[in-house]
Amino acid sequence: MLGHGAEAVAAEQEALSVRRRLARADPTAFAADLATSVGNLGFYQAGMGRYEEALAATEQAVTSYRRLVAGDRAAYEPELARCLSLSASVRGRRPQGLQGALRELEEAIAIYRRLAAELPEAFEGQLRRCLRMEAVVLDGLGRHQQATAIRRALSGDSDR
Repeated sequence: MLGHGAEAVAAEQEALSVRRRLARADPTAFAADLATSVGNLGFYQAGMGRYEEALAATEQAVTSYRRLVAGDRAAYEPELARCLSLSASVRGRRPQGLQGALRELEEAIAIYRRLAAELPEAFEGQLRRCLRMEAVVLDGLGRHQQATAIRRALSGDSDR
């Protein structure tokens, strides 16, 4: 995406248009694809600094995945966690959004902890990434001791 943000947004908007049409025709079959496209669009918009649009898109993706998780937790929970962490990343770019970002990260971390307990090789990386983001957000909120404790645990220095 480096240097090609506008092209990425345009391509994802085109994919989103197609997926919206498909989801209208068969919501059950295409709801997850639609949610993925909306989340991807938010990711690309954030990369271009279009944070308000990105936040709206990531919030929509989270809402969609919450509905999907209600029907099939195992199938959609990883994507819900991914969209929560993406939304938190966008939200956390503004000081007034840090508290909301922390809530979303805490939820994503809880999901990734459950998933990593079952399949560490598949989810440990995402869990660690969310924990690193949580430490940054906690620092932004002035909760430096908690942030330091997370960083130590991640580096294996929790005994110090």
